Amino acid sequence: MAPFDASAMPALDKRGTNLWRWEAAFKRFAQANACDDLLSGVLTEPIVVPLVYDDEPTTTGTSAIPDQATLRAVVAQVRADNSYRQGTYRRELAALNSWKQSNVALQLAILNTVPRDIYEGVRHLPIDQQYKAIVARFRKSGVAEECTIWGNFFSLRAHHCPTTAVFTDQFKAGLAKIDNMNFTISEKCKAYQFILAVQDAYPEYARNRRADLRRNVIPKVDQMCNEINYKARCDDPVKAAYATMKQKTDNNKPGGGGYNHDNP
Repeated sequence: MAPFDASAMPALDKRGTNLWRWEAAFKRFAQANACDDLLSGVLTEPIVVPLVYDDEPTTTGTSAIPDQATLRAVVAQVRADNSYRQGTYRRELAALNSWKQSNVALQLAILNTVPRDIYEGVRHLPIDQQYKAIVARFRKSGVAEECTIWGNFFSLRAHHCPTTAVFTDQFKAGLAKIDNMNFTISEKCKAYQFILAVQDAYPEYARNRRADLRRNVIPKVDQMCNEINYKARCDDPVKAAYATMKQKTDNNKPGGGGYNHDNP
């Protein structure tokens, strides 16, 4: 199987705002190229013992080799030992070459996706420590990426999106990111957040879902996404609200369609 190309990996933002995506992609890249043991530090650089052959004896008449029969037996043993050493050397060399290939693949992945100033600070480290240092850099600096994900998810509103389908996709994607951060959010909290996000665009639907919650009926996010997407097939209030908001924004721009004080 051909190795997977690192060009498909996302570039790491200098502020680390997309660390979760880069980290997940890097791990999958390592798995796809059978480099995960190297990335985790389990696999270290193999040692290759230099290949040294024993010389074959050629003469008899000594106490160790008194005759031809003994000579033939000793020669056969030396050849067997040399053959074993050769096989061991080839296996060790193959393991080293495989390690080098994996190491270079991960080195190139970091080189091609990490900002230069960050790369220069870790390039002297072994590859597993490079990866750990990059991840730790942003986690120790205030977890900016997780704060961004958290803030974006809880500020998401349906009427700020171009269509209902775009909103539901963004809501589910944001929820998946929150789950990946190991935060525990109950199904009821997820339902409340969804209702809050759609109540301006779908007020009647939001009222009905709040009524469900009062009856201790907790709707699933996927179910609610499917329901409002179905409603939007005939009439998409999110799309209409977005178009209105965009028109107002354009009108307020210089040269837009809004009131011009110079030409009343």
